[in-house]
Amino acid sequence: MKGVRVMSSVLAAALTLGIVVSVGSPARADEPASWTSSCNVPGLAFAPVISKDQDNSRTPVKVRADARGKYVPIVYVHGWTGASTHNEAAKGAFSAKPDLLTSKIGTAAPTRTLIGNVQDLGGTAVFTFDYEKYASRWVTDSNIGRPLADALNCLYDRSGEKVIVVAHSMGGLATRQALGLGGSALAAKVSQVITFGTPNTGSIGAAVAALGVEAAGLTNVTMFVFRMWLSYCGKLKSEDLNRSDLLCAAFLPAWLLSFDSEAAKALRSGSQQLRDLPPWPSGLPVHSLAGAAQFTLVGQGFFKQEIQGEAGVGDIVVDLGSAQAGATTKKQAACSYEMEGYTNVFNGIRTDWLGIATKNEVSRSFVNLLTQPIPCFHGNLMRNMDLALEQLGYIADDVQSRIPTTKVVTIRPWVDGSEANPNRVIDGRTAKKAFCSGSNVAGRADAFRCFVDQGVHDPCLQNPAKITEYLCYFGLEKVLIQNVRADSTRVPSTTAPEQSSPFLVTLADGTVCRTSSGAGPPAIQGYPYWAGSCSGPHSGIWRARDADRGANPMSGLLDKTSSGTWHIAIEEDAKSGKVTLYPVALAYR
Repeated sequence: MKGVRVMSSVLAAALTLGIVVSVGSPARADEPASWTSSCNVPGLAFAPVISKDQDNSRTPVKVRADARGKYVPIVYVHGWTGASTHNEAAKGAFSAKPDLLTSKIGTAAPTRTLIGNVQDLGGTAVFTFDYEKYASRWVTDSNIGRPLADALNCLYDRSGEKVIVVAHSMGGLATRQALGLGGSALAAKVSQVITFGTPNTGSIGAAVAALGVEAAGLTNVTMFVFRMWLSYCGKLKSEDLNRSDLLCAAFLPAWLLSFDSEAAKALRSGSQQLRDLPPWPSGLPVHSLAGAAQFTLVGQGFFKQEIQGEAGVGDIVVDLGSAQAGATTKKQAACSYEMEGYTNVFNGIRTDWLGIATKNEVSRSFVNLLTQPIPCFHGNLMRNMDLALEQLGYIADDVQSRIPTTKVVTIRPWVDGSEANPNRVIDGRTAKKAFCSGSNVAGRADAFRCFVDQGVHDPCLQNPAKITEYLCYFGLEKVLIQNVRADSTRVPSTTAPEQSSPFLVTLADGTVCRTSSGAGPPAIQGYPYWAGSCSGPHSGIWRARDADRGANPMSGLLDKTSSGTWHIAIEEDAKSGKVTLYPVALAYR
């Protein structure tokens, strides 16, 4: 995939200014909302559009097919204590608006949720895979890895499109397990994986939780920061993500309340379970989106130990190295903080794990810090504007890349040998009337319109070595005309073939459109110019705008995305007066 940074900047404008990036098209009869019922995979659900997700005209986001009439399936997989379900409650891990900025300048005011922005792209069908009921189990459990593999297989089969996976935290490990179960055959059905804070080599937060109050784990500056975090979070029980303690409620309470669970043990850095997990498949793009928090500490820590130095603690649950391990692309959101390590703790602290933490165990400044959402925190990564835009850019580039880039072919029949094996051969010597004059269809110097008896052939390209010979095109049919002279009164064009406009285009589905001349149908608003006609699956009138007539070498076509894909406007229903834009596969000039 290419142009991620460029695409991300465009999408940033789309989020804040209301720019429409995608090109609409009629949806396929097989709507993606019906796929989950036929897949029948536990936990797999189609993500509906929710009311808070509106486009920039304040109308509900609309799930729509891409210019090919297809949908790219995208599966969101939550982490250990989260949930993927996307509904009006908007409590899912991917249902928040990306409203947090690492920059201190300005505020973010997005109009859509993380999933809503992806739905608004067009050409996407968003699904969620939810295993919340089994989240305390390890990803090798039969209710996690295997159903996820089945979901990916089925969505590929239903859509005919490679699946994109977006995973938070342990959801990335569940994806690794699923891909390992499916082998190379399943990996070939996945286009890319985007991870938010996946602990590929384990979570240092889980390791600290397992240490309990052992002083051995508290002498390291990084470990000390994690321990302070756990001290703050230990007694917070709320799961209300809208409260100021959401930083703890989003991830840590599950460890503090069940740090001996199967998943908690497996998530500890260096665990055997992690070592046994299959690696990311070779050749599969894996994009790591991670938090990179940096803390500077000064003062006394637990047990009156002197703590001084800097600690890079990743997203405060998963360190940066673990989040980026095995990734092909690495993006991170950086946050920097200073804090004093002083505590009010006596020379020991309670060993009862559920009662180990009290707010007075950490410095006042640290408590104040935690009352504000940290953009780099593990549970907030999907709310981080920078990372959310990176995710959107990866998806948009992927979806756009599947719309075929237009290949422009400059026809040179007397050079490339394409004049061989014509469909028909006409000898002008046997005709009552035969001559060639200027072409009204192809604006290039060697193009002619040839009249042979009652037949008109346009365009016909003259043989430079034998000026009485022409190769004419009608759609994809080639007609060779011999022994006909050009009208001596013709005023030839001076346009070189490589600078002329296309006179014939084809779409990926086999539709053929060719330019025409003469009187055409009535004008319609926006596209009054009749360029020609189309036959095939999308038969109708080839429409163009007056502004495009002769304005560029690709006259009659539109470049909507600056991606190398040109589009043609086809009026399929003459009564409607409306056009639909379709991507051009081949343009002949």
